[in-house]
Amino acid sequence: MQVKEKEIINQFLREQMLVRLLLTTNARLYKTDDGKYWTKLVYGYDFFHRYFSVFDEIRLVAHTEKCETNETKDMLRVDGDNLIVNEVPFPHGKLQYIKMYRQISRSVKYSAEGCDVAILRIPDQLAFQVYPVLKENKIPVGVEVTSDSWDFFAPGSIKSIFRPFLRLLWYSNQRKICANADGTSYVTEFALQKRYPPKRALKKDGFTTFCTSANLGDIFFGSPKTYSTSDKKVYTIIHVASSIGGHAKGHSELISALGRLHQNGLTTNLVLVGGGTLNQEVESMIDKYNYRENVRVTGLIPSPSMLSNELKKADLFVFPSYREGLPRVVLEAMATGLPCIATELPGIRELIDDDCLVPVKDINTLESRIKYFLNNPEMLTEKSFRNFNKALEYKGNIIQEKRIEFYKILKKRAMKVNVTEKKWSNNK
Repeated sequence: MQVKEKEIINQFLREQMLVRLLLTTNARLYKTDDGKYWTKLVYGYDFFHRYFSVFDEIRLVAHTEKCETNETKDMLRVDGDNLIVNEVPFPHGKLQYIKMYRQISRSVKYSAEGCDVAILRIPDQLAFQVYPVLKENKIPVGVEVTSDSWDFFAPGSIKSIFRPFLRLLWYSNQRKICANADGTSYVTEFALQKRYPPKRALKKDGFTTFCTSANLGDIFFGSPKTYSTSDKKVYTIIHVASSIGGHAKGHSELISALGRLHQNGLTTNLVLVGGGTLNQEVESMIDKYNYRENVRVTGLIPSPSMLSNELKKADLFVFPSYREGLPRVVLEAMATGLPCIATELPGIRELIDDDCLVPVKDINTLESRIKYFLNNPEMLTEKSFRNFNKALEYKGNIIQEKRIEFYKILKKRAMKVNVTEKKWSNNK
């Protein structure tokens, strides 16, 4: 076969080929008897539209267990057209994951069959187990780096005897995958890249970019707020997380800081957004500071418009989280024109000013910063305008263009690999 003829056939194959994407997220799925899949996190079917803009089919590899239909009331539907779920056993807790490790590995062994390309959202233990399967099958791998394993397992972040071991293990896995992936996309512009450098992606045949995983649609963009001393006597503070039951999002520190201010005469109302229930430690603090009547827990808010309304009604967003990549909730708050106070984590540093940052777990500094902001309306106004304008850089259409560029390059690489591997044994 002549070179020109071969190239014509290659081009034809590329144009006709359906590209099937293997995808991992940190979502755990719940399956009802009618065959539908559900999740408590943000990964409803709408989330996957970003991938369908480039890829034809998605195989979602996810931990899955059965549940009753009445348990899905506050969950998001996951399954839909051209999305197939590859079920993996659902362990409960770190110890059970370790016990089920081989069983999980067996279930992902054939997950790559029929797939042309993969995107792993990391850090995530399941993604770490899928990666060797992809390499064994010579499937191009792109990674979307959403946070930092080293910070994820920092002291105090989780209560587990395995924490130090898991910290080293996840850190090592994340560095290895970022170094060897065909393409990398980070939620930060600089922070995560420094700790997890994209070595192969920086070479001639690779590619790397950065863009947030948030979908900042027009619904979040209101207008900057103007504050004055005559506005109100009681400000509303809001905190948003996927779950309010853990420790890592700083609920304990937030309640302590606001409780102290409440006892000293600076009363605030607090809105807590997130699924689940507050842990007993936080509940006890609320009662300790006689702050119960000032706290409203909304539960999980799956609708962007409902979340946007809650944010727009608030006066200040406070987010004393222990660990983050580039937090979507901070961007959403900024887009609504909210001043923000958050912990001085690398990704958050890329979003808000230094005078809005507090050290992790530092209740004293958090308390004084909140007090200073609420006593200075001109500061609140300044930060509102600044945050709103900064959030415009992350508007959905701008970020989606960067995502699509990343996906298209990855798809092109997959098509090139697949066509190249065709056997041209009859070169007549």
